[in-house]
Amino acid sequence: MEAQKRNVAARKSAVDLLNSNLERWRADEDIVNNIPQYQDEFKQLLTQLNQQFPIKTPIFSQLETGFSKLVNLAYSKNLLSYVSKIRDGAKLVEKHISAKDFEKALAVQNGLLETEETLNQISLDDSKSIPVRNTALKTLYYFNKNIRGKLQAFLDIQFREFFESAEWPVKTLQPKFYPQFVLLFEKYLSTEINPAISTLSGPLASFKILVEPIDLRFKYHFEGKAVTNRVDKPEWAFHHFLNIIDSHFGFLAGPVTEVLNKLELFADRNGVYEFITAFLPSIKSKMFSLFEEVSDSPNLLSHLVYETVLFDNALKEKYYYLPYGKKVWKGVAGELLSNANWFQKWLAVETESATERYLEIETAPNAFEIDYDAVDPSETAPTISAVNLKDLLETITDHYSSLASVRFRLRYFLAVQVNLLDKYYARLVESMEAFDSMTSGFTRAVGGVSKEDMQLVTGINGLERLCRIYGSLNYISYFLEQWGDEEFFLQLWHDITTLSGSKQTLDQTSKDAIKAVTQHAVEGTVFDETNTGYKELCNRVENAIVNLLKRELQHSMKEYFKKSDWAELTELETSESAVLEAGVSRQLSQPVKHIGTLFAFLERFFGVADYTRVRRRFTRELETYFWNYIIGANRFAAAGGAQLYRDVEALGASKRLQQAARLLALPESSSASASEGDVSASALYSAVVAADFERLEATKQQLGIDLTLEDIRHLLDRRADLA
Repeated sequence: MEAQKRNVAARKSAVDLLNSNLERWRADEDIVNNIPQYQDEFKQLLTQLNQQFPIKTPIFSQLETGFSKLVNLAYSKNLLSYVSKIRDGAKLVEKHISAKDFEKALAVQNGLLETEETLNQISLDDSKSIPVRNTALKTLYYFNKNIRGKLQAFLDIQFREFFESAEWPVKTLQPKFYPQFVLLFEKYLSTEINPAISTLSGPLASFKILVEPIDLRFKYHFEGKAVTNRVDKPEWAFHHFLNIIDSHFGFLAGPVTEVLNKLELFADRNGVYEFITAFLPSIKSKMFSLFEEVSDSPNLLSHLVYETVLFDNALKEKYYYLPYGKKVWKGVAGELLSNANWFQKWLAVETESATERYLEIETAPNAFEIDYDAVDPSETAPTISAVNLKDLLETITDHYSSLASVRFRLRYFLAVQVNLLDKYYARLVESMEAFDSMTSGFTRAVGGVSKEDMQLVTGINGLERLCRIYGSLNYISYFLEQWGDEEFFLQLWHDITTLSGSKQTLDQTSKDAIKAVTQHAVEGTVFDETNTGYKELCNRVENAIVNLLKRELQHSMKEYFKKSDWAELTELETSESAVLEAGVSRQLSQPVKHIGTLFAFLERFFGVADYTRVRRRFTRELETYFWNYIIGANRFAAAGGAQLYRDVEALGASKRLQQAARLLALPESSSASASEGDVSASALYSAVVAADFERLEATKQQLGIDLTLEDIRHLLDRRADLA
């Protein structure tokens, strides 16, 4: 019983302590300023109670609730004094304005700016109770409407009178009006909300009054019944906007900016930018209503967005426009397309329009004719369709390059540009597969290809067909590499990789789009995935070209490969001059002309690098055939070797093959009248047999050949006149 009584007494003592502190705090006239002191006392009181009551009791919640109410009471009390000051100030402003004494009215506003700043801090403080914050917000609104708003309304009247006398905006402001303008404009700027405490966005009020008469003229021309208000000519409104800026540019960049920069609050502002910001709502309102009006007309919708993008680019590139306080401006087009439904509708229109244009390009009668005039003669020629597709893709880039949203740019890139590239690639794959099917060994074996069809895939016809595919692929692939290094596409790649590595929550469409671009990227560009396919198919076509040349070689030289009289030829002269002057073998004359015709075509079609590469590949194949089926299958007299030399030289064979023929053409032994430096096949053979490498190297240098010892031994073994 005794312990219970002590416990009750302790509780009563704690409650008394709590009540006495709360009463003392409530009675404080300067309670708001002393809140920090009372917060310290509150913490001490909590510590004291914790020592008395280790286990929390209702006293703790009573204390916390009581102190919270006290703080709210303090701020409410203070707010009431602010509200009273603001309302009294509003009455004074109205009184002074009625007396046309603007300076006194402005002085009232300036005297309340500190109060406004305090109210703003309260309104932004999350720790304050909702009623307190709401009261602060309502008071700020009242201040702007009944004090600042009335000051600006008074100046609006004076500005309108000034505009009328200066004939603004019909005429740009003349220097004689500058002093009066500066006086009015400085006064107007002094009524602006301090940007440091403003939670409002949009143009400065002082620029709204500058734009007001221009807005009226804009509405007359583009929102009324004037002939200039046409749904198919949105560019007229944009041109009007830009002409207005150009007409008044000197005034805006000069006197207007100078007045801004004189005031500390606006020293970093630009008169041209602020004017554009104030004028833009008119153009945006017009374009938003126009979008809805033309949304069911694909051509008009596409034209509207395209012209809007051009307008955004003009503001960015000509004036370097960026709204104050923004790091990025998404443009009027960006605001239009921020509406997901509108973006989707526009994207569908763009996709359909681009696809229609693509089909016109692909199905044109001359689509896959080689356009030799499209590039420099030193470059590989493209087809007409490749040139037109490249132009279409560049035009498409202009249509969406100004979109600020990386997600929108990426979706457009995939839905339109990459889609067309994929369609063209599929068309070329189809052409290549059709060619392969008609030239495969199986098809020929079962007789599935007519003689007429075979003529389409052999000889000069087949070569041209392959070159059309190659030229199409090569041309587009080249520009994919060029575009990948351009600033816009590099930025797109950076944005995509940044987005993929960020912690932002992405919708599935965005995730799929990012994966489609990045999963097989090698060089770090948005075109890597697409260009890999183009390059691989290009290599496949090049292989087919080389294989066609091989088949033409085999087919045209059947009779030549059967030639076996190399060891019996004796009537030919064996000197080098005779070798160079005599003609090719009878069986080779037609093949030389045929292969020459094919390479003449390739030399005109290919660029220097491509031609050199294909020529070398064919030369290696030619060397293999001659080495295996002519040299390896026959024996040669010196005269036969000389004839072989003439033949391989006429075909443009490799240096190794020409040297082999020259060695086969060596005389069997030196004649008595021969000079001391003459080399004979028998002497060379002796050096090889004796393994006299010093003499062998000297002989090779004398002959100007760099064949290996193995090659030389093999060739000498083919000489019919050596033991």
